[in-house]
Amino acid sequence: MKYKILNKNKGITLIEIIVIISIISILSAVIVADFPSIRLQLNLSRAVHIISQDLKTAQSQSSSGSFETLSNGEIIYPKGYGVYFDSAVLGNKKYIIYADIDGDRQYNVNEDFVSKEIDLSLPEPGIIIKEIHNGTSRLSINFAPPNFNTTITNLLQGTDTVEIVIAIESKPETTRTIYVNKSGLIWY
Repeated sequence: MKYKILNKNKGITLIEIIVIISIISILSAVIVADFPSIRLQLNLSRAVHIISQDLKTAQSQSSSGSFETLSNGEIIYPKGYGVYFDSAVLGNKKYIIYADIDGDRQYNVNEDFVSKEIDLSLPEPGIIIKEIHNGTSRLSINFAPPNFNTTITNLLQGTDTVEIVIAIESKPETTRTIYVNKSGLIWY
């Protein structure tokens, strides 16, 4: 009768464990060292999503038949909703969602109702509205019922799409762009 000798060298060697620990340590160090940059990239992505969602909310409110209640308790039915950007007045971190009371399809300070003023520095610190392409720094994007009729004020002649460029404040070359066209299409 023959007996087989079993190989008892199964397992992991000390060198293999050291190599694995070294690889994990190096990867962890790279991730931790780059965490502030990763956090800002995530803030930028979230800010783009927030602004896009606010644009889509204004668009859907325009045909929902919703109403606004003024501070004196009066109920008003807007003729549309919109989003207003003005870097000279609001700065590069704020924008307004408004109810178009007078129906002129643009934001007017004394005539329209401010539904919400958004400050990007609160939910997403370090993010700015860098610039607006195909328009001016004062921009009103208005949606009116019944078919999401879209009006973009201060849009450059011959263009049908405005580009809202969002950037990381400490790295202004790192940007994401939100596009809105006259047909009401919103994308990024």
